[in-house]
Amino acid sequence: MGLIESILKRQVRRMVNSAIDEAVDNTVGAALRDAFGQNGKEGTQNFSQSSNPSVQRSSGPSGEKLLRQRLTDIFAQDFPDYEVKSNLDSGVPKARKYSYGLYYNGTPRMMIMIIDDRNHAQLKEVRLAREASANYGVPYLDFYTHLPNEVDYIRNRIRDNM
Repeated sequence: MGLIESILKRQVRRMVNSAIDEAVDNTVGAALRDAFGQNGKEGTQNFSQSSNPSVQRSSGPSGEKLLRQRLTDIFAQDFPDYEVKSNLDSGVPKARKYSYGLYYNGTPRMMIMIIDDRNHAQLKEVRLAREASANYGVPYLDFYTHLPNEVDYIRNRIRDNM
């Protein structure tokens, strides 16, 4: 009976968490769309009639594509002496590959992982990669594709943890 109870509790907990996440996403997403005038199409923002002249229309990439573009731009501008490697194996079986690694003179200085779902950070494969980085004394950062990840935020996190 204890095993079945445990499984049922776990399933109920997942369903409740999923429902809460969806409700929060819908509420926050609607508020953000209202606040920023987003037209609902992925990858586009409509900032029409803005009182701020520095705000311009953007129809560029979003999510993971935008995050990768920002990271590569930051690497090129702020870390030109570093070698950037992508899709790196951690050396631990079943661990997720790092999205990027920053190397200086052949020595790893930082590992970065792009995570496309808020719940994936808790996956065993991600934890194994994070722990491998810590075991080697190499700073590890993760960035979530569903979050804004503004350029200054990314730049500061990398500098602060380097």
